[in-house]
Amino acid sequence: MNNVLYVGGSKGGVGKSVVSIAVADLLISRGLNPVIVETDTANPDVGSMYNKFAFFADLDDRDGWLRMIAHIEANADRPFLINSAARANTGLEKYGRDLFFDSLVALGRECTAFWVTNRTKDSVTMLADFLEMSAGVVPVHAVRNMYFGSAQKFELLNTSKTLEAAIKTGGTVLDFPDLADRVYEKLNVQRWTVEHALEPEMLSIGDKVELMRWRREANRCFEEVIHA
Repeated sequence: MNNVLYVGGSKGGVGKSVVSIAVADLLISRGLNPVIVETDTANPDVGSMYNKFAFFADLDDRDGWLRMIAHIEANADRPFLINSAARANTGLEKYGRDLFFDSLVALGRECTAFWVTNRTKDSVTMLADFLEMSAGVVPVHAVRNMYFGSAQKFELLNTSKTLEAAIKTGGTVLDFPDLADRVYEKLNVQRWTVEHALEPEMLSIGDKVELMRWRREANRCFEEVIHA
């Protein structure tokens, strides 16, 4: 698998980290040995949780982009998962718009983007900005985070021309399952991977059942669009 998977959303609080955790868990469970690029310098939750696989890059400056691209080139046999930070569209427009996408083409690396949304207008607007920057060279999947309600409640996204434009890139709409706050907090605070949290005596029976349910549903969400 030579995919570069980009998890975006460009604003805080939409659920980029929990989506990245789900994708990381899926890749690792398939034995694919991913590189997990943590770009959130303020709260590197995913990189800390999956430290064994992590590569830290500050994409607010050009050097961070160059370091990441060099690491992608040096690890041609490994998939990359990029957990983007809030404000990521700013760095992408300033440094990565041409540098990143052109480099991936030159390296023969396919890129797939997952854009995590809540139900607000700016979430849709930032998706439109990302689509403009990526210029149709990568499929962009719109991820409706069910933490914010059922799919029908994402009315601004569902009825938008922005969603139509995302689908035209080869993307689709994905419904990402909600995970109980108490379970996510344990993963986050303890820096447990999903796999580790499911080991014996790590969680109560109720919390383990909840995590197993979420894992199954998250796997179904992504397995058809993340190809080994």
